[in-house]
Amino acid sequence: MDKQAITQHIQSTLNLLEDLLQWERSAFVRAMRYGLQGEKRQNRHELICDMGIINYFQCYCMDRIDGMEIHPTKSMAMLEETTSPLDYLQKYRKGLESIQYKLHEAANKFVAPLCMRGLSKPLYERVECLDEAIIEVNRQINEWKMVEQYGTNAHHLLRSNNTQETKHDKFEKKEKYDY
Repeated sequence: MDKQAITQHIQSTLNLLEDLLQWERSAFVRAMRYGLQGEKRQNRHELICDMGIINYFQCYCMDRIDGMEIHPTKSMAMLEETTSPLDYLQKYRKGLESIQYKLHEAANKFVAPLCMRGLSKPLYERVECLDEAIIEVNRQINEWKMVEQYGTNAHHLLRSNNTQETKHDKFEKKEKYDY
């Protein structure tokens, strides 16, 4: 294994994770602005998970790669400006899909050319979480489209609020068990 190639890929992966953190922070603020409590709780949970992955990478490097100390570079990644809850969800989904693809590529590179399965595992797990998040966001997009199509019909607004409350409770429980 070429140490320089390993170092470069670890650095680029850490930078990708730092971009993800910054992007999630901006999504967190937007979700809060629109009153999407489930999205806000999910973003908070994912921020903590991604910080854990960064820490895992840094510890892995110190312990297994000759005490190599490596840090992500600061990022300015942001969720695009949004104009409504539906617009937020659509741009959020687009961002999730992009991040999922990039993380999957990074994980694949740790497995195939670099033979470092220990670093690919947390990335593959995160890709699976992103897949679940994309499915949930697609459902929410459909609910918000119904709200926009049928106006402020109480049934559709209630359904959307129930989705947010359910999502909020789900991630609240996860946070209790993760710490």
